[in-house]
Amino acid sequence: MKIHVIVNPAAGSDDPVLAVLNRAWRDHDVEWEVSVTQHFGDARRFAEAALAEEVDAVTVYGGDGTLFEVAGVLARTEVPLGILPGGTGNALAYALDIPRELEAAAARILERSTRPMNIGQVNDHIFLTGCGTGFLTDTIGETPRSSKDALGFFAYPLTIFQKMQDAAPTRYTITLDEDTTYEIDAVGCYVGNVGRFTIGEWTFLELTEGVLDVFLFRSTDIRGVVEAISMTMAPQTAVNLPHYTVTDSLTIETAEPHPLMAGGEVVGETPAKVRLITDGLHVIT
Repeated sequence: MKIHVIVNPAAGSDDPVLAVLNRAWRDHDVEWEVSVTQHFGDARRFAEAALAEEVDAVTVYGGDGTLFEVAGVLARTEVPLGILPGGTGNALAYALDIPRELEAAAARILERSTRPMNIGQVNDHIFLTGCGTGFLTDTIGETPRSSKDALGFFAYPLTIFQKMQDAAPTRYTITLDEDTTYEIDAVGCYVGNVGRFTIGEWTFLELTEGVLDVFLFRSTDIRGVVEAISMTMAPQTAVNLPHYTVTDSLTIETAEPHPLMAGGEVVGETPAKVRLITDGLHVIT
């Protein structure tokens, strides 16, 4: 088995990744090499080179942003993505039940058990977990590295609660499947492809498989957040905006251009065309 490993040393974990991989793979028939990222775009370049070398898998140690770079290269190919959780959020790894412990995740790679997963596309960019615009995605992008290092995943909600008081509603025009249009005043829109949100062992929200989940946050107070999430608890009513719906494609327009976020990175501005790509990526699980 020939594996190319892409390591993001700025990821939120302090695991001795090379030593762990050596222990996990040295007694198996594995040929592996490592590339280390230094700048945005390196992961994509390394993945393109790995494809040219006809590897059996491209494995990423890093956060969701590094995964999304590599996934954009592997999308619509037969080469699977291997995931070694090393970031702050690791949202995709958790959603796919990939072990959180690095050595266990490395052992999982050797099993070669792959599954196709749906991916999303926002304008010209691929996303895995979700994309969005507005206060929620803005504050995720503004979460400082020092907070991520100190607090891990909890750095994100802390930043959100610090910033949410400054969020002002804007007019969103949402067109579903090119034929149904809504105009809504909201502070943000999030389009989810895959994800599981937990507190301890309790899963309080799991996104719908096979479609895109669309959340409109009308306000940043607790009522607005609960309003959006609660719609997912009653799928029989989740057929219309303004709070929540599901779709295969949509267009997001705002009164003024707003930054678009995917994988913790700014990928452009509204307006945005978003669509689901069925079985667009193979993942080792």
